[in-house]
Parts: sequence; structure tokens; C-alpha cells
Amino acid sequence: MNTIAAPAVALHEAANPPFGTYGQQIVQNAKALAHALLGRGYQLVTGGTDNHMLILYPQDWPLSGKACVEAGIITNFNMVPADPLESAATSGIRLGNQQ
Repeated sequence: MNTIAAPAVALHEAANPPFGTYGQQIVQNAKALAHALLGRGYQLVTGGTDNHMLILYPQDWPLSGKACVEAGIITNFNMVPADPLESAATSGIRLGNQQ
């Protein structure tokens, strides 16, 4: 029954106006994060974001998603265009914003 109840609750929440406002705020926050990172000289794979996530491209510094995990910083690591690292290590660091 939980496979029926969970989508029903999610659809009920999505039908309420505060849900749309919340979603818009998440995107605004992600754009602000992207803007701040770009302002500090970091590269983003797409140059910004249109949703809740962005991918840092640490091309010129010795950092990878794998290094973040090893340091206890939980992110996703993703391949980026012309990635010099193999798929198990990858250079891109994906950040997601939920609030």
C-alpha cells in the first residue's frame, strides 16, 4: 500500500501553491550559488544552472569528486567534457541544492 500512498501524498503536495513557490526558491538559490562560485573564479560545466544542481569543473586545481568523498564531503562526481580522469574517478563535482 505504501507504493500507492507515497505518490498520492506527493501529488497532493505538488497540487498546492506553496509547492510551486518552494520549487522556484530552490532554483533561485542554486542560481545564486552558481553566480557566487563563478564570481570566485570556479568553472561550471554549463556556465550556470537552470535547475537545482550544478557541476563544478575543477580543471586547474587538484580536486575531484573522489577527493571530496575521501575528505568526508558528500557530493556526486560526474564526468565532464574531455575529462582527463577515468570514469571511476572523474573530475566534475555535482552539487545539488534542496533549499
